[in-house]
Amino acid sequence: MLEKTDFTFRSSDRVGFADAEQDQVFLAECFVDNGQYKDLIDGDTNCHIILGRTGAGKTALLERISEQQHNVIQLSPDLLAFNYLTNNTVLRFLLDLDLELDLFFGLLWRHIIVVEVIRRRYKIQDDSAKQRFFSMVPSLFQSTKQQKALAYLEKWGNSFWLSADERVREIATKIEADVKATAGVDFPGLVTKLESGAKFSTEEKKEYKERFQHIISSVQLQELANVIDLLDSLLDDKQQVYFVLVDHLDEKWVDGRFKTRLIRSLLEAARKFVRVRNLRVVIALRYDLYDRVLEETRVTEQQEDKLHSSATNIRWSREDLTRLLDMRINRLIRQRYTKRSVTHNDILPNHVKDNKDQKITIDWIMDRTFKRPRDIIQFFNFAMAQSISEPAISEQALLRAEGEYSRERMNAIADEYIVTYPTLLNFVEVLYGKPEKFALSDIEDLELREKVVTALGTCNGTTDRLREWAHAFEEGSKTLDEFKRDLFFVFYYVGIVGMQKAPGEEFSWTYESRRTLSRAEITMAARIRIHPMLWRRLGTMRYL
Repeated sequence: MLEKTDFTFRSSDRVGFADAEQDQVFLAECFVDNGQYKDLIDGDTNCHIILGRTGAGKTALLERISEQQHNVIQLSPDLLAFNYLTNNTVLRFLLDLDLELDLFFGLLWRHIIVVEVIRRRYKIQDDSAKQRFFSMVPSLFQSTKQQKALAYLEKWGNSFWLSADERVREIATKIEADVKATAGVDFPGLVTKLESGAKFSTEEKKEYKERFQHIISSVQLQELANVIDLLDSLLDDKQQVYFVLVDHLDEKWVDGRFKTRLIRSLLEAARKFVRVRNLRVVIALRYDLYDRVLEETRVTEQQEDKLHSSATNIRWSREDLTRLLDMRINRLIRQRYTKRSVTHNDILPNHVKDNKDQKITIDWIMDRTFKRPRDIIQFFNFAMAQSISEPAISEQALLRAEGEYSRERMNAIADEYIVTYPTLLNFVEVLYGKPEKFALSDIEDLELREKVVTALGTCNGTTDRLREWAHAFEEGSKTLDEFKRDLFFVFYYVGIVGMQKAPGEEFSWTYESRRTLSRAEITMAARIRIHPMLWRRLGTMRYL
């Protein structure tokens, strides 16, 4: 233990922040590689989809690449002018016609990536640098495919030194011009009607769709494929690997109606760069958004398997999380009070009372996390806030912190899944006062109906599948067992509960294995376990 004269906690003390952007100092000095950073840098795979829940360390991983590697291109979705694309009157008209725009979106992403990489490789920041590039490259590459690739680059050459958002606008403007030219010949007056906000009949839409589809289909896909092959030749130094990083796709960067289509197009486009040996395209996605993209843009299972093969799930061991916490504790304390290394063992009690047992403190804390950095950082911050002016964190401080932490983590889960299940907090009260473990069959009809009525009364107009299922149950069009399967499928999916399908099996948790159960697999014999993170928030009764 530290002496009181050595160290006491202040109200401003933190071992980190929930948001990676605010956590820069700790990230730079206390980064822990759980094996995935090394895999991204030294591995053989060129396209990586980094998957994880909020707070798992996706942004921290990409930030580390940006800090440590020399040739890094960060594509920020909110700076790519996609809202211009989807708000453009003519392009919105094409979207409303439900044209096959995925090829166009994919071409747009590939075009952006190709040009950004070439700009970085040849330091093209102005028109004179662009001219030097176009005067040098033709003499190096003479094959027919290479010449076609160069022709494509020359076609878009004026935009090479412009910003990425200006290139998006340029391509959108070209498509708009092509549509207007066709409309001027085949459908006089159409553009005027569009700009006036006129409505169109089903028959008119069908006719327009058949005529305008060829504009989208005629984009130069083969030429761009040749450019990607050329890119492999341009990036010929294996000591100079280039990284394209895409993060923050869960934020508001485009009209929500088009977000999943654009993300799916990005994922498919990124896979086209696997043959560029010295290029890594790294895309960070939250689990819930990735699942939503697949659900709303489903093509074939085979295509999904190809995406899954490019995906990496962020996983943390207890040892790695403990090391991460210790590095942060050490930085906080050493910079003020001591030169010796400090770990959690110096400021935490050895054991905490857990029901009738004594548990090693760090294990007790870990049990109350989803095994991700943000959870353990937040818990420790709450514990320090309960220990101001003290040299250590007592068992009583940990128990007080647990209550605040449990409420905050429940709200964080609700925020994470607010797009898919905005009424989650209304229905989670079904679990209030339940035992830590119980069988699904233990939930009785009358008890559930009372809690459902209460939940429905607090939704205040918000609707989602949870509310629809609950309303169907209340009205009698969904049976008790059907509703329980639906409800606990959601609770399991978001991590609030674990599930044991049959006696003798291990409890399954989505945050550990990403395994999802179908509703058919959830029987009334299934046993439920409420996650320890939420016991205090849900008033969980601690008995088996």
